[in-house]
Amino acid sequence: MAFTALDVKKLREMTNVGMMDCKKALQATDGDMDAAVDWLREKGLAKAAKKADRVAAEGVAYAAVVNGIGVVIEVNSETDFAAKTDAFMDLVKNLATVVATENPADVDALKACKYPGSNLTVTEIMQEKVMSIGENMQIRRFAQAEGTPPAALHYKDLVLSPETFSVTCQGQPVGMTRQEFRILELLLSHPGRVFSKQAIYDYAWDEMYLGEDKTINVHISNIRKKLRAVSDQEYIETVWGVGFRLAP
Repeated sequence: MAFTALDVKKLREMTNVGMMDCKKALQATDGDMDAAVDWLREKGLAKAAKKADRVAAEGVAYAAVVNGIGVVIEVNSETDFAAKTDAFMDLVKNLATVVATENPADVDALKACKYPGSNLTVTEIMQEKVMSIGENMQIRRFAQAEGTPPAALHYKDLVLSPETFSVTCQGQPVGMTRQEFRILELLLSHPGRVFSKQAIYDYAWDEMYLGEDKTINVHISNIRKKLRAVSDQEYIETVWGVGFRLAP
């Protein structure tokens, strides 16, 4: 069965997979659209398996209230670039909806749930997203509770919102990576307290600290540069030999 460029475009719109992969799928299935979707899904499984061992340390922590249920979920990607895409954020928001509506006991239970607007499970959708976005992605953790999401944190003219995973300074949005956001969240949650590099690393990375000073220094430096781009105030103070705290 022959296929046209319009068929390739339609398959692209259906699956959000690249045009070349859609063309290959239609060639492999002799133009059968349904078979092409299955072909891409199987290829996605293979790609997901190959990427599974790649480190996914970036991503977002997203908070929302769905039907009166407060949900916080962390989904990781390999790069901050991927985490900022609309496709990635749509995935995270839909996963938060699944957590609120299905009340899964843990991450494995969440992966077995049906994905909104689809007959596929969360696991199957994640595998498709790995193929379309091109990076390993992992659901790290989630929590839920009845009520409202965590309140925004304020310091001087700096506002950090756990609900929307956003930071504003003097009313202007400031883009932060997941680790940068977590570092600011820690500091703003405890004004005046000095945090060692180990304490910051443990909170922001949720991994064992191996004494790598440059990692924390680089992230603190990046936060300062981003905030200085919109304000002449200092927000983070270095306490030499001890760590970091909010600047008085």
